[in-house]
Amino acid sequence: RPHDMPLYTKQGVPTFILPTRQRVVAIGDLHGDLGKSKEAFRLAGLIDKDGHWSGGKTLVVQVGDQLDRGDDEIALLYWLERLKYEAHNAGGMLVTMNGNHETMNVSGHFRYATPGAMASYERWRALERLGERLKGGAKYAGRRDAGRASSVDAAAIAPPMELVGEPAGTMARFEALQPGGPITLRFLAPQPTVLVVGSSVFVHAGLLPGHVEQGLNFINAATCEWMRGHLAVPNFL
Repeated sequence: RPHDMPLYTKQGVPTFILPTRQRVVAIGDLHGDLGKSKEAFRLAGLIDKDGHWSGGKTLVVQVGDQLDRGDDEIALLYWLERLKYEAHNAGGMLVTMNGNHETMNVSGHFRYATPGAMASYERWRALERLGERLKGGAKYAGRRDAGRASSVDAAAIAPPMELVGEPAGTMARFEALQPGGPITLRFLAPQPTVLVVGSSVFVHAGLLPGHVEQGLNFINAATCEWMRGHLAVPNFL
């Protein structure tokens, strides 16, 4: 599981400091395009022709925006997760971060999502529900809600009004990506929002003085807890 990886603390909250390595590679927005993502990793010598890790002890920082603009969001997230384990087993490391498109989607704003991506969430939800029934219990909805603290008002995680009446794929996307949703819990909540590697700071878009004053560890912890459904949306997002 992602919280077993060395990036994370025992509480599952992303750390914000890592030691540097001999080779550090930064990769930008992937935006739901699995083919182009693999091409970028391959050009950097990080994966082989079959899409498996070949980067040795390299530390790779993908600085967010895995979501939106492309049809392959779910497949991309699963591929990146698998690549993290392969990198770890080879002595390397892949860190994926949250960008503004991750926080937008967790907030229920889907204006950059493609029709193909919307449809993929409906298919994913159907497979999830089938899997739970085969295991002996329809736990999909319960798993969505299990991590939410009672202190978070239900209105904070209700679908935005613009989503009401939209096609089924839209609501499936909302259920998967809302705070405490299964895709958010598995892939996005464990990701750091700010990361320091040696003397370099990695963040999507940039840091303001106010962010530094709040504390980088606070930014990561608050974003993580919001995505888990434990807190209201932080004021810095």
